[in-house]
Amino acid sequence: SAARATYNVKPPNMEHSQEAYDALFTELASTLRGGPEDWETRQEQPPAAYMHVSRAGWEDSNLNGIHLEAYALSNQIRAQKAVVALHCESGLPLEFRELFMALVTSSIGEILDGWNNDKGEELGRWEVKGPAGMSVCEVQVPFGSNPVETVGRVTMQLRRLQTLGGLIDEVIEHCKQKLNR
Repeated sequence: SAARATYNVKPPNMEHSQEAYDALFTELASTLRGGPEDWETRQEQPPAAYMHVSRAGWEDSNLNGIHLEAYALSNQIRAQKAVVALHCESGLPLEFRELFMALVTSSIGEILDGWNNDKGEELGRWEVKGPAGMSVCEVQVPFGSNPVETVGRVTMQLRRLQTLGGLIDEVIEHCKQKLNR
C-alpha cells in the first residue's frame, strides 16, 4: 500500500489555486524521489504543478524520454481533474518509441482494469492511449474537496504507475537489444 505523504500546507480551507498545487507538487516531487528503486523526479523551473518521475535508464534527463507524468495546471484546475500518465516522448528514436509503445500497451490492459475496479470512481479511470502517440496510458484524477486530498489521489495513481517500473525496465532493455542500441 502506498505511504501517505505529509504536506506542510494548511489543508481544510485551502482553495483549488495554482499556487496551492505548485507548492504541493514541489513537496510531492521530494517524497517520490529516491527509495530502493532510485526514482528521479524533475520539474521545470520555476517548479509548478507539473512533474516527471523516472529512473536512470529511461533517458528523461531533458524531460523528453520515458517517464511518469503528473500535472494540475490551469486547464486541470478549471476541469477539476488532474492528469497522471505514462509517456514515451520524442527524445528517443522513432523506431524505439514505436516498439516500446507497442510492447507496453499490449502488456498493461489487465493491470489497468484491476486499478479501475479498485476505487475507479474516486481516483479516475485508467485508459490505454497507445500504441500511437506518446501517451501509453493516462487517468484524469477527480479533484478532492481540497488540494491536499487531490494531491493524495495523484500520489496514489503515481505509486500505481511506479509498480510498473520493472516491466518498463524490461521493455526498454528488450527494445535496445532488438534495435542494437
